[in-house]
Amino acid sequence: MAVLSLLLVGGCVPLGPAESHTERVELGGAETVDVLIDMGVGALLIGGGAEDLLEADLTYGQETWKPEVSYQVSGTQGFLSVKRPSAVGVVAVPNVQYEWDLRLNSEVPMDVKINMGVGGGRLDLRDLNLQSLELDLGVGGAEVDLTGSWEADLEASIHSGVGGVKLVLPRDVGVRVEAEAGLGAVEALEFNRDGDVYTNDAYGRTETTLYIKADVGVGGLELDLGG
Repeated sequence: MAVLSLLLVGGCVPLGPAESHTERVELGGAETVDVLIDMGVGALLIGGGAEDLLEADLTYGQETWKPEVSYQVSGTQGFLSVKRPSAVGVVAVPNVQYEWDLRLNSEVPMDVKINMGVGGGRLDLRDLNLQSLELDLGVGGAEVDLTGSWEADLEASIHSGVGGVKLVLPRDVGVRVEAEAGLGAVEALEFNRDGDVYTNDAYGRTETTLYIKADVGVGGLELDLGG
């Protein structure tokens, strides 16, 4: 995932070795956080377990591509955003790294919105305290892990244009997926199907439920049951 055929550039600038740095953002007094991740192009890795609100390893081809990280707190509500620089565009540049490895706090409740244009993602969200999830994928697809124990319901929406999406879902927590697939199929071997709705055996039997709407264009949707 580190080598891309499309990358962000802001002009015809000679490329040297990839630059990287580590970013940390403290939670402050926030009790809940809205998170916006707007990558545009690149390889996105997300996981939990951060001691702070955010611990990020960011790799980019040159200084002008450095991601913009901002955080504000209003009362008990935090607002975190990680964005690609707004001035850059997209052209063909082979063998250039643009990768974000983001680790988020696992305790604070979060509403998370992720926008990806061209690239791929491995999103390990099982340890996060998610309240809602919006995932918008352009070209490239992603693997999303939502297994684990859930203390509250989750409302999630996933849209993908071109590229397969794999959802790994809990076996012992109720799951309801409303799926639409364009030129790709829905593969859900261990799920019960009723039209466009797929449920696991735990659906309707647990106190919490994952409600997911998935709209996948080209590439298909795979639903797997994990732990």
